Order: sequence, then structure tokens, then C-alpha cells
Amino acid sequence: MALSYSTSKKDELLIFTINTETINQANQGELKEAIVMEFSEDCEHLIVDLSNVREMDSSGLGVLLFGKRLAHSRNGEMFLVGVAPNIENMMKIAQLSRSFDFFDTVDEAISSLQE
Repeated sequence: MALSYSTSKKDELLIFTINTETINQANQGELKEAIVMEFSEDCEHLIVDLSNVREMDSSGLGVLLFGKRLAHSRNGEMFLVGVAPNIENMMKIAQLSRSFDFFDTVDEAISSLQE
């Protein structure tokens, strides 16, 4: 399944919206490449909007961890928005939920950076 996404930038913040319903082994490499390409040097923080994603396997979780490391390498943060309950549950089982900040909306994530 091909990856579909859109991006927008606000100051030093990249909002990366995934429009594909499933992130798995078949498209995780494309997702990782897209994050690297879009998360340019002038960006510090990354918001990944998963509102459209309904399924994700462990390779998708690996890409999220990669994005978090990339943001931290720029002294930034990465936030997840609109995480489906089944994906959040999988992250809890894998003990990754403590590694990420979850928000319901992009605006909430942006507001947390301004606090």
C-alpha cells in the first residue's frame, strides 16, 4: 500500500499528517524517507497526525521512534495526534506510551509547546 501524507510548517514546527490507514512493513520505509525529507534543517519540532491511521504494526512503531530521535537530535520534541485506541494500546503493551506525548488535536500539541 502506497503512503499518502501531507505536511505544513509553522515556524520551526513540522506537522506531518499521515493519510494512509495502515502503516506496516510494506510502507514503513517510505514513511521513514518522507519524514527525513520533509523534516528539514529549519524544523525543530515534529507533530505526527495519526488521525487517519487505523492499523500499525511494530515496524510503524519503529518509524515513530526514529522520528522522535530525529526531533531530539535537533533539541526538539515530537508529539502524536489522533492516535487510535488500538494503536495506543499496542504502544502501552510495548511500553512505548511513556516515550510519547499524545494529543487529540494538532492545536493542543502546538499549545503544549508554547507553555
